[in-house]
Amino acid sequence: MTTFDISAEGFIRYFVDWFNENIADADVPIITKPDVYCVWFSYVLGNAKCLISTIRPDHRYYELTFNGDKLEVYVDTYVKVNNNEEKVVIL
Repeated sequence: MTTFDISAEGFIRYFVDWFNENIADADVPIITKPDVYCVWFSYVLGNAKCLISTIRPDHRYYELTFNGDKLEVYVDTYVKVNNNEEKVVIL
C-alpha cells in the first residue's frame, strides 16, 4: 500500500513516482519534481482532485483524483488538441 499526502505537493510526489514507474522508458525519460507543476487542486469532503502538467513538450496534462471512500487514486491522461479563441460580449 502506498502512503498518500492529500495536498498539492502530495499529488506531485505521487505523480512523479507513478510516472516514473508506469510511463518512463527508453523513449520517455524519467521526470523529477521540478519538471512537474500543479495547475489546479481541490479538496472537498474527503475527496481531492489535482490537475498536473509537466515541462515536457508533449502537450499532456494529468488529472489525479483521490477517492476518500475507497482510499484510491485514479490517474487520467489528456492531450491538448487545439486552443480556440473567440471574442464574446458580456450581457
